[in-house]
Amino acid sequence: MAQLHRIGLLAVAGLALVATAAGGSFAADKKKAAEPAAGSPKYTIDEVMKKAHKGKEKSLFAHIVSGKGTPDEKKQFVEYYEAMLANKPDKGDMADWKTRNEAILAAAKKVEAGNDPKALTALKSAVDCKACHDLHKES
Repeated sequence: MAQLHRIGLLAVAGLALVATAAGGSFAADKKKAAEPAAGSPKYTIDEVMKKAHKGKEKSLFAHIVSGKGTPDEKKQFVEYYEAMLANKPDKGDMADWKTRNEAILAAAKKVEAGNDPKALTALKSAVDCKACHDLHKES
């Protein structure tokens, strides 16, 4: 009977060990999935849209073009549009995608530098959500 009890305990301990190893492996896989693959943009298009533009008047973009953006926020916006430029749109002409995002990125960099009084107006003009979505976002 004692031997049967010992075997049962060993079996439970073995299953616990396997479950722990599998769980650790699963957690590591999940962590890897959250990190962008080497050579891929740091942010997806969807992530940039949510982080930079969601909330319209309360968005990061609106905060920056209102003249209230902090240096860190301006830097983050530039980083988002560097990623946008590295992404491929759902549809549409790649040359148009590149032209639009280069214009936004150039204006954002001027805003970040803070030495061009027309930079905020240039950034506001460069961002045309409807036109870009009509050309490059799947319905």
